Amino acid sequence: MSLSYLRSGIIKPTLAPTPIDHCPVLSDELGAEIWVKREDRQDDIGSGVKRRAIEATLRYLAATGKNALVADGVAQSNCLRALAHYASRARIPVYLVVRGHVPDPPHGNYLGLLRSGARIVHIADPAGLDDTIQAIVRDLTHHGYDPLVVPAGAAASFSVGGPMGLGCEISDQEQSLGVTFDYVVLPVGTAGTATGLHFSKKRHGARWSVIGVRIDEYTARVYHRLTQTFASALGVTDTDASGPQGLPFHLHQAALAGGYGQFSWEDVQESERLLSLTNLYFGPTYMLKALTGLRQMLSQGSLRRDARILLVHTGGTDERAVLRPDTTADYVAAHN
Repeated sequence: MSLSYLRSGIIKPTLAPTPIDHCPVLSDELGAEIWVKREDRQDDIGSGVKRRAIEATLRYLAATGKNALVADGVAQSNCLRALAHYASRARIPVYLVVRGHVPDPPHGNYLGLLRSGARIVHIADPAGLDDTIQAIVRDLTHHGYDPLVVPAGAAASFSVGGPMGLGCEISDQEQSLGVTFDYVVLPVGTAGTATGLHFSKKRHGARWSVIGVRIDEYTARVYHRLTQTFASALGVTDTDASGPQGLPFHLHQAALAGGYGQFSWEDVQESERLLSLTNLYFGPTYMLKALTGLRQMLSQGSLRRDARILLVHTGGTDERAVLRPDTTADYVAAHN
């Protein structure tokens, strides 16, 4: 990765800003001042915050002359759907390795993948992922392509401009709103967004701490490696990894419950209850767990109740199309 690429203004946000809204209902329920960063309004296909990483990835592709994309993820991945959608719009060949279970009949994000024009390769056993990706890269290279491999969640040095742009945008909005946040809270899977938010503070100097609520089974070792990757790409020697796990953000783990994508019918009902009260959809895979984690931390006293808290709504409105097929799920976020 060329440092000049990252230092040439590529981190400057290029997408239209998403709003920050005060949420009186959540403030009353949680007993703290809660604001929401509306990344669920990035588009009407449910890309959410991942649109930023994908946009940064496509800019890197254009800047380096690469001309095809290879990525992996699970069937209902917001990131894969966003990558397939925006790369296809840009007429970039996309090869997606979908690992694990796929729904039959197809629905949700997986149906979107199949309709996107991307080439889909399914592997039931994730142990074969590396070999599968290498075979695709060899085949593309043989046919004259220069492919870029995008890791799960687009958590890569070439996409760091996405989450760093989000951090700079939040800082700008603090000034325009006349508020200062103490904590920025969000769900953490691959941790690309949380790590990028942390490094963005070296550019704008905001005082907020990044708090990640774990929603996936990635280990701290994965997060440490990503931190070093981002730091190296940015030319940063002091990562300020002052979190209790030696990470650049605090990682709350008690909301993971049964694991990634594991939730109960009661969780689905709670998502609906919150939607009726707030006009925000907190899907049970990501945002409901993030909200649960925030509630736990406030109850335990690990976050101050007198703090001003920004909850990043990372998206996932499309999840409602799977759980509640009788609703106009994809309409909720983009139009409210």
